Amino acid sequence: MNTIAAVACNRFWQNKKKSLVRFILAMLAMGHLAVNLALTAQLLYVSHTNYPGGQAMARVHDLVPANSAVRLHIDEAAAQTGVSRFTQVNANWSYDKSEDLELTSLASFSHLLVGDTNKVQQLKKTHKTLAVVKGFSHLEFRGREYPPLAVIQENKIFILQKK
Repeated sequence: MNTIAAVACNRFWQNKKKSLVRFILAMLAMGHLAVNLALTAQLLYVSHTNYPGGQAMARVHDLVPANSAVRLHIDEAAAQTGVSRFTQVNANWSYDKSEDLELTSLASFSHLLVGDTNKVQQLKKTHKTLAVVKGFSHLEFRGREYPPLAVIQENKIFILQKK
C-alpha cells in the first residue's frame, strides 16, 4: 500500500508542470505528506508522555543512591504505565507489586510509587513526596498557536519516601 502511494506521489511530482490540475494534485500530495509528518511527530510525543510509571521508576533510580536499603512498592497505576522487570535494575533493592495493600502495609516500605492522589494524602504522616511525574491527560486544540494541538499533562505518579 505504501509503495503504491509513493509511486502515485512520484508521478504527481514528475508531471506537475504538464497542467494546472496535475500541479494542484502534486501540491496536495506534498501538503498531505507535511501534515502527516507533523501529526506523526505530535503523536510520538503523546505516546512518550503516556508511560509515567516507567519515568517514575527511572527517576527513583536517579534520586535514591544505589547502595541504599530500599523496599519499593509499585502500585497498580505505576505498574500499568511502564514499570516492568526490565526497569528493576538494582539487585540490592526489593521491588514489590502486591495489589490492594492496606495503608499500614504501605507504611512499611521505604519508597512508594503511587498513582492515587487520595492514597498520597493518607500517607502524608509516614511518607514525604520526593518527586511527581506528569503524564498524558488530553489534547487541547489551540488554533492560533503552533503547534495547534497541545499535549496537556497532569500529575500521574507520586514518588514517596518514608520520613
